[in-house]
Amino acid sequence: DRDPVSGADYCANPPEAFNAGWVGGETAVTIHRGEQVTLRFNTRADPEQKPLQSIAIDWKGDGSDLTMIRTFPFRYDAKDNVNDPHVFKFAYQIGGPAAQTFSPRVLVKDNWGWCSNGRTGTPCNETLGTWSSLGLQVTVE
Repeated sequence: DRDPVSGADYCANPPEAFNAGWVGGETAVTIHRGEQVTLRFNTRADPEQKPLQSIAIDWKGDGSDLTMIRTFPFRYDAKDNVNDPHVFKFAYQIGGPAAQTFSPRVLVKDNWGWCSNGRTGTPCNETLGTWSSLGLQVTVE
């Protein structure tokens, strides 16, 4: 595909996160404040665009709280074997009396600078809140 503005030729494929779930296989979990959740997911990248460069997780999911975003340098091959996923843990420390529900998002970046939300003309959109949804929820009571 050619970018209509710059004329650049983009023959790249964005990496992706897939097979996401909480440990135990659930897509929705409920925990108490301060407890950890364990997230697992796989990644896929074009063979010519490997290795991955980084994986970022927005544990809140909307980009509104920078203290809930973690970026991990990951200069290794993608983990596309569903029996060998990436595994990350996070403890939700939230205030207030009411339960809150979060939908974490990820941004996977490959060796060409393409991200999991990349499109022709915009290979990587690092704008918070636009990252790829994992289709998961965690409710913190």
